[in-house]
Amino acid sequence: MSLIIIFSGCIIVQGNDLGNLRGVGLGNIMAIISAVFLGVVFLVGSKVRQNTGALPYTKNLFTISAIVLLFCSLLLNNSIFNYGAENYFWLLMLGVIPTLIGHTIFSYSIKFVSPTIIASIPLGEPIIASILAFVLFSEGVASNVFIGGIIIAIGLIFLIRSNN
Repeated sequence: MSLIIIFSGCIIVQGNDLGNLRGVGLGNIMAIISAVFLGVVFLVGSKVRQNTGALPYTKNLFTISAIVLLFCSLLLNNSIFNYGAENYFWLLMLGVIPTLIGHTIFSYSIKFVSPTIIASIPLGEPIIASILAFVLFSEGVASNVFIGGIIIAIGLIFLIRSNN
């Protein structure tokens, strides 16, 4: 039930963007597809991590992910070399902070916490991002993001409580 609540909140947050297959809408659809694959990774990881350390598991996961992303880039004819130094710096920061630190924490935790909870925690990201955008950049929060964020938070609370 809690996953249905969370999913409903996500749909509300996305609003009308899901119907737009260009720009934001396409990005949102790709994010949803990515979330499905991440859920599969967490389900498989919960089994693999019972007999494998977090670092070897994470190293293999990141290597396979890099190969798949390189293949996708080549398949879509997207160059990975035509960027400036500042872009590469920020790509490196994205690789270090959310990937190495964040996903390694997930990979470590998956041995001890339900994969459903681990896979659902990132769904709170729109809430955190909206709060940070409001505080740091004085950016307004759209009503669908506000309402959907509250629904996601309620669903996450139900999910965590039901798994304890």
